[in-house]
Amino acid sequence: MDNKILADRVDYFKNDKRGYYEWWDDIDEWSLRDIEKGKKQGEAMTLITQVCKKLAKGKDIATIADELESDYEEIAGICEVAQHFAPEYNTEAIYEAYSKTQVVA
Repeated sequence: MDNKILADRVDYFKNDKRGYYEWWDDIDEWSLRDIEKGKKQGEAMTLITQVCKKLAKGKDIATIADELESDYEEIAGICEVAQHFAPEYNTEAIYEAYSKTQVVA
């Protein structure tokens, strides 16, 4: 980006009331996006923790999916990753590995 263009944008955000509000709207949008991302991470971590507890008890994928009222394919995907972390089932490491296998929306 040209320095003049960048300088003009900075000046707009700093000195023009519309720029100031536009900047805060962007901040709000980013914050909401981060909050949503955090919720999804929390939900995934909770599910992974529940799956790992059931795997440690020796339950099979179909039983786990049924008990957690979750999609069989999703539970199977978690179990496939989790097997590499047995018997300790480090849920944070499983989350990191599992999230790399998922398509980000």
